[in-house]
Amino acid sequence: MKKFLLFLLIMQCSLSYGQIFIDEFDDGDQSNSWYAGTGFTSSEENGEWIINGDGTGGAFDPFGYILQDDTGAPLSIDITETNSIYVRAKASNLGTSLRMDVKDSGGFVSTVPGVTTTLVSDYVVFEFNFDGNLVDGGYGGTACDMGPCPVDGTQIVELNFFVNPGIGAWAGTVIIDFISVGTPPQVGPMSDVFQDEFDDEVSLNYMNALTGYTNVIEDGKWKIVGDGTNPMWDNVSMLFYNTATLDTTDVSLADGDDKLYVRMRTDVPGTTVRIDIQDINNYASTAGSITKLITEEWVTYEYNYAGSYQDLAYGGTGCEVGPCDLDAERITNMIWFINPGVEGFAGEVEIEYISVGTALEPIDPNANQLEYGDHFSQDYGQANTTGAYGLSIENSELTINGMGIDDPFSAVAISLHDEGAGENVNATGNNKIFLRVKSDANNTLLRVDLIDTAGYITTQPSFTRLLEEDYNVIEIDFSAAYLDGGYGGTPCEMGPCPVDGSAISTVLLYPNPVDGGFNGNITVDFVSFGAPMGEDVPGYEDHFDNEDKSFWSDAPGFTVEETGTELTIIGDGTAGQYTAFDYMFHDSESGELLTYDLTSNNKLYVKASSTVANVPLRIDLVDADGFVTTEPSTIRNISEDYSVLEFDFTNTYTDGGYGGTACDTGPCPVDGSKITGILVYIDPDIGGFNGTVTLDWLSLFEPLETIISNDPEGIDDYSDEFDLGVDNFVGTDGIVVTGGSSSVIITGDGTSGQYAPASYDLNDDLGPVIVNAENNDDRLYVRVKSTVGDMPLRIDLQDNMGFHTTQAGVQNLVQTEYSILEYVYSGAYLDGGFGGTACDAGPCPVDGKRISNLQLYLNPGIGAYDGIMEIDWVAFGDPLSVDVVDLNLVSGAKLYPNPVNQEVYIDINSEVSGNLSITISSVTGEVVYAKNHGSIINGQNNITLTVEGFSSGMYILQASIDGKPAFTNKITKL
Repeated sequence: MKKFLLFLLIMQCSLSYGQIFIDEFDDGDQSNSWYAGTGFTSSEENGEWIINGDGTGGAFDPFGYILQDDTGAPLSIDITETNSIYVRAKASNLGTSLRMDVKDSGGFVSTVPGVTTTLVSDYVVFEFNFDGNLVDGGYGGTACDMGPCPVDGTQIVELNFFVNPGIGAWAGTVIIDFISVGTPPQVGPMSDVFQDEFDDEVSLNYMNALTGYTNVIEDGKWKIVGDGTNPMWDNVSMLFYNTATLDTTDVSLADGDDKLYVRMRTDVPGTTVRIDIQDINNYASTAGSITKLITEEWVTYEYNYAGSYQDLAYGGTGCEVGPCDLDAERITNMIWFINPGVEGFAGEVEIEYISVGTALEPIDPNANQLEYGDHFSQDYGQANTTGAYGLSIENSELTINGMGIDDPFSAVAISLHDEGAGENVNATGNNKIFLRVKSDANNTLLRVDLIDTAGYITTQPSFTRLLEEDYNVIEIDFSAAYLDGGYGGTPCEMGPCPVDGSAISTVLLYPNPVDGGFNGNITVDFVSFGAPMGEDVPGYEDHFDNEDKSFWSDAPGFTVEETGTELTIIGDGTAGQYTAFDYMFHDSESGELLTYDLTSNNKLYVKASSTVANVPLRIDLVDADGFVTTEPSTIRNISEDYSVLEFDFTNTYTDGGYGGTACDTGPCPVDGSKITGILVYIDPDIGGFNGTVTLDWLSLFEPLETIISNDPEGIDDYSDEFDLGVDNFVGTDGIVVTGGSSSVIITGDGTSGQYAPASYDLNDDLGPVIVNAENNDDRLYVRVKSTVGDMPLRIDLQDNMGFHTTQAGVQNLVQTEYSILEYVYSGAYLDGGFGGTACDAGPCPVDGKRISNLQLYLNPGIGAYDGIMEIDWVAFGDPLSVDVVDLNLVSGAKLYPNPVNQEVYIDINSEVSGNLSITISSVTGEVVYAKNHGSIINGQNNITLTVEGFSSGMYILQASIDGKPAFTNKITKL
């Protein structure tokens, strides 16, 4: 759908740039809004523009997009206010380059320089910024006979795209989700199972309404309209359907997709909405029915059906004698009850979307933090009851024993506490409470309420779940449910009364609340707020202090001995590749073999040393069925001094079926909840280990100690302007490094290899230095240009142990004019062990706190760089230079320190003499500093600004010479 939006002017002359044009390719338009050049075909399907290349296109054969309005009429837009066009795109070929040029109404095209980005196989929103790039070079094929010619950014009529520009012969697929001028639309998650955003009326074909209700699709919303005549329990239903083929279908709400997200509101305060799901057998989820109290504002509600896949045979379903198990893999229908159990709803419930398993707006990553948890590891008297229940806390479990004599709504109260002292919990972070619970009595129902510090109880609506014989984690969402119905026994005399969700003091549990008379045992492993706690599994540790090596298997070429408090593994050099020791978890006193669930932590720790430096140590987990975590393997390198090695088995529970395990044909799943031991390999890929590995201890879940490195952490705020020469830069075959005027010049003669680096040792005036990259926001900035445009430059960080960040190489494209490139290493401190580094078998951790060297790869993976690259400066943490607006006024400017406490210094290399004025504004547009600094000279100038009185936050500095914008930069005031 194409939209044409106007800019919005905000008060006090502050300009906020909104969308001025957007096409989301969601109207099935097969018109002439786009065209395909030689070697390309394109189509619009399922809200996407799909461009296919057949490999016959030339080096600069484009495909194009013609701007049009909703009626298909040609459209001209002004991009000069923002200069940014946003494209959400992906490609079938990893590393595909996508260039965009803009064309004006006069036929001039922005060919100098082309704005290019690199696509990956997943959707990314890319910004194509044409600030300073609206120039036609006159290279032919445009209205510019002899360049450069200006491109009129106020009259843009067409976008030209080039895939792998300058190369051609591209075969593959580029998919574009939207094109947006000004600002990108909000892009949220998408459900892989089912979602309906009611963009058209087709959904009405899958809906049914009983007496008193009407379904309406209007303005992208589903409205359930009640006329006040519905009897109790009359409902509205909606079938799941295939949104592409429009056939009815069944969907899976199992395997982690057991949540239904519904964004809705009502015009009748106090309205409740219950949604039951129904399977292909006509069974409905009446056990633990889920009801939400909805408001007049738009809210996304989560219906979690975990533990609710049973029909209790209340009538009207296929279940005659309950309970009947629902088939969670084959859910066909949603049954909606408005104010369940109450007749006569008069009003509207409006639904914006329904989505299975995924909310369609980003979820706050901090919304699932553990706010409170009780694992009942000690009895602090936190559990009490006014009924006849027997209560006991043993072995980290709370047991509720019912003898069949309790009245309906008899409760067990669990007081929230801090080691016995009362504590109040703010549950409103994500409003969720979790219990890991089971019952030995069939068909046990458990209702859960919360009590605030004033004694109000969440009785409206109530939450009930059906318990199982085995432990299960039940999740209850109290969003919009902090109401006391005023049914008696609380301070609420006439409900509803608000319950203070930010001050919860007690959890109430009601076994079989309506019937009472519970006879059996309910066992609670934990109760928590915000996030589940995981099982209370005690840690495992072995100090190798009982001289018992019977739990280690023998291995050819190795001798294993346990002496004193150490275990030694001695290799005689004859072991073959992948020779392994088998170690079994056991009780150190009784020798009983043990089984552990690692899935809540996934961590194993070893304190080890080796007589052979940096020898690889690989550890695989073995489950109770003999399956082994061989894919992927987990490897760390042992140093000559003792170090604590962490083995993280997250996402590794797969047996590749390579032989020697229970997996005949892989991949086979490894049961991380039933781990019985480990396989240990020393230098597995090579074999023939000749030396001694010593283990001091082994532990699960937590390390038993921390080894502090003797090396100090690196420095902060490192930068180099290369004004002292380039002696610390070294080239390689085909790459020559020389010094320019305060710059580094790297010349390639076209003969360099694929990954031939230029190496740079970090240094200051006194010699080599170590830099703490982690403490500098994991960022490196480089101001650089190249005679070869769009030239990939990859930079790896090397620590003082010789490990490089090769696992996920970070690279950018260098342009023919100076630009500042940002390299982000967050999550990339791993050496893949691909050769040429200290890492023999990867992945090896790179110490981001101790970086000593940069490895620069020009055109990595291809090599043969033939050109000249010039580096003006490098800096960790923040760019060294500000953004120059007019090179005719200022050739360079530097601002430091940034962030700043009191004074900020600006070094200006001016190309003219003139009058300098500086303005500083807040991000909201408020001017907080404006001063005329007088005359500056043609040459070097130094300015000092005092910002001590500024409030903490981000500011925009803008400098002008004789009234003309010269440069700008962001300032962060601490």
